[in-house]
Amino acid sequence: FRLAFTRRRVTLSPNARRRILRISAKASTKNAMEYRKLGDSDLNISEVTMGTMTFGEQNTEKESHEMLSYAIEEGINCIDTAEAVSFYLHCSSFSSCLVNLIASVYLSGICLVCGNFSSITVSFQYPIPMKKETQGKTDLYISSWLNSQQRDKIVLATKVCGYSERSAYIRDSGEVLRVDAANIKESVEKSLKRLGTDYIDLLQIH
Repeated sequence: FRLAFTRRRVTLSPNARRRILRISAKASTKNAMEYRKLGDSDLNISEVTMGTMTFGEQNTEKESHEMLSYAIEEGINCIDTAEAVSFYLHCSSFSSCLVNLIASVYLSGICLVCGNFSSITVSFQYPIPMKKETQGKTDLYISSWLNSQQRDKIVLATKVCGYSERSAYIRDSGEVLRVDAANIKESVEKSLKRLGTDYIDLLQIH
């Protein structure tokens, strides 16, 4: 036997349309993005921040632009990036390593431990570990998208890499990364260049 289907156009009555519009308006108000003042600064940041860790690794430039634009449309005004997304910590004693281990796993997630009780190296890795070949691509994708945006409407946050032996190639000197004046200065200058902007709204230490 054969089943036959016909399409029927449904026309809503004026009252039904008005009810739908009222419901939509309520939903829009209920789900509207909220903003919070950051400390004693003048920055008002959306409660949700747009993370960009997968840009240049899992997402193409086109996909990255689409996600950024969608985030802005939904009321997100803060975009978070970084010069690096992983770091290594060498501990000389088991006790000091254990303290760092507990704190870091609590804060960020995945952790690998190797070595013995006298000398332990802890590797903190994000789901998308950084590679030399793609380092900085996230910023470049954000930069090409920023060209079509109102810069003063966006809160751009980035991060200086903390202590890292593995990511030493980030610095011109090729030395181990540390959080000091020289490293911060170089990090900021390179971030500004990649992002194609002359200021960063929020600078953090990774």
